[in-house]
Amino acid sequence: MSASHTSKHPRKDLKRQDIGDFKPERIDLSWDIAEHLLHDNFFLHHYASLTSYIKNFVEHVFKPGGSPIQGSVWPSAGENNIHLESIVSEIARPDPYDQNPWDDLMKCRAKRSCVMRAVLMRIFTDQVFSQLLFGADQKQKEMLHHQDKQFMKDDGFRRTKMRSTTVQMMLGHTYGIPPCFWSEVDKLALKVLILVLPVLNWTRKTWPSGEELIDVKDVYQSIHSCVAYAAWFAVQARRSPSMLKFTWLSPGDRYLPDQIELCEKLYQSRRKIVEREYDEALSSRISVSAGSAPPGLPPNRVARVMISVVPRLEKLDITVAPDIGAAVGHTVNTLADHRVVYYHGLQGESDDQLLFRSSLAEHSLSLRPRRLFSPGAFLRGSRRHAFRYMMFVAEILCYCFVVVCILQFLRETGETTTKTFPPKEKNSDSDVRTSPAQFWAFPS
Repeated sequence: MSASHTSKHPRKDLKRQDIGDFKPERIDLSWDIAEHLLHDNFFLHHYASLTSYIKNFVEHVFKPGGSPIQGSVWPSAGENNIHLESIVSEIARPDPYDQNPWDDLMKCRAKRSCVMRAVLMRIFTDQVFSQLLFGADQKQKEMLHHQDKQFMKDDGFRRTKMRSTTVQMMLGHTYGIPPCFWSEVDKLALKVLILVLPVLNWTRKTWPSGEELIDVKDVYQSIHSCVAYAAWFAVQARRSPSMLKFTWLSPGDRYLPDQIELCEKLYQSRRKIVEREYDEALSSRISVSAGSAPPGLPPNRVARVMISVVPRLEKLDITVAPDIGAAVGHTVNTLADHRVVYYHGLQGESDDQLLFRSSLAEHSLSLRPRRLFSPGAFLRGSRRHAFRYMMFVAEILCYCFVVVCILQFLRETGETTTKTFPPKEKNSDSDVRTSPAQFWAFPS
């Protein structure tokens, strides 16, 4: 079937309902690993395997077709836009020299791949690795939180060792598997699928409708396997008496030698463009103002983080003096360095910040149809984005001012007819909003 023929029939978007009653297969995981095997190489190997799995999944699922990507992904994200954009804002900022920075961040295949890798890794660090024991039942969660709270003032290494002992005892009653492990994997995998579907549908539009693409059930299966692997890694980390520390770089952070650069060609090409544009402007000024004072030097520039793709992983252990058998310090072993994508930024922090005219929340909001009195139209994400809250308050004040003026006019003219203003709108699915915390919460 030709592309010209299929273009008349746009590809149908994938929906969560397309999964139906499909139950993903559970990957085989080893639950009987001896404690002494939970060493540096163990965590290094499985962390590298997890990041590699995510990379392969993203590049396969979000690959574009032959047609150019049209429009912006942000308006199409719908209800989940606030959750997706809040994560993206934490791990990425666009190249300020792109024509449409926030849109070009997702249109570029290399950048989009890195953004989606970072989104998944951020979900895992925030929703999986941070739990005291992923898959614990309610009683176990309460016990671990109470124990952690009771000894909050004690040394962190002692608390970690005590927690690992408690976790080992808990898992000893369930053959090493947390009682709610698979049910929580199912819930989180489904939420991740719902979160990324808008981006998936957006990229699928670049393929002819006759082209066979990956089925939504296969996407769900891959996400489920990835979530299960990350959750298993988190459980093994809690069994270890050592601390595992995940550290994210923030968008805009300066280059440091311990960072591993991805997409080097993107940075170098942008750097050459900026330098060429300056040389052209310099030549123009010299030719126009011959005999005048020479033009100033170009601003100092430095590589800055555009996308923080993978966090640094460190393993912290207590150092014990063999002669006295007591702790005398601790060691920090870096198992994996930061992986980042750079943009060609300005050296001065304040100067560089001025390059970014709008946040992702503001850009996303500007692309949406304005519904003045729709419940939550501007209140969505107000805790995270003050701009939306200010717009919401401003419109409420305008609304109140109009009502007061009308009532004053009716009072002066002697009219007593009671009117309802404005008519109550019907609730719709698009008016129901959830906060990011509610979206990721696991129901008990």
